[in-house]
Amino acid sequence: MRYLIAAMIALMMGAGAPVWAYEEITVTDGGTLTGQVTLDGAVPKPKGYNLTTLPDPLYCGRISDGQGWRILQPFQVGPAGEFRELVVYL
Repeated sequence: MRYLIAAMIALMMGAGAPVWAYEEITVTDGGTLTGQVTLDGAVPKPKGYNLTTLPDPLYCGRISDGQGWRILQPFQVGPAGEFRELVVYL
């Protein structure tokens, strides 16, 4: 038990230590990422969520389709299969 407490204290002390492996520098010649991402295949069907089971019918009624369903399209795709409003994380 004594070793467990000592190990926990050592872990807590080490967790608060700063990380020295990363150095922040000023970027003077940063780059730009450009391109086009396209969907290969059919566009997935939108998902429907039943809002009649939620506890706030006044709010949920405003965002539903009038029959208690909220239809969400996960992403927008153009006529050539290109994604619209896409964000790329590096």
